[in-house]
Amino acid sequence: MDFATLYHRQPETLQTKLPWVLGTLVATEGSTYQKPGAKILFDQAGNHLGLISGGCLEQAIAEKAQSVLTTGTPK
Repeated sequence: MDFATLYHRQPETLQTKLPWVLGTLVATEGSTYQKPGAKILFDQAGNHLGLISGGCLEQAIAEKAQSVLTTGTPK
């Protein structure tokens, strides 16, 4: 999901009053679903907004997002 789409969906996500973590794809190798710069949002309930892969990376990134939500330390 690109930044413009996330920005336009922002009021929707803020209504939940839950903290969200923004993940950004910074590099890729070979054929990929998204290009660097793609973004995804995760909340504490495990919900996400956006996709950065065909589904194989979201779970790994969701685990890192939960760590960020718990510790407050970016990764």
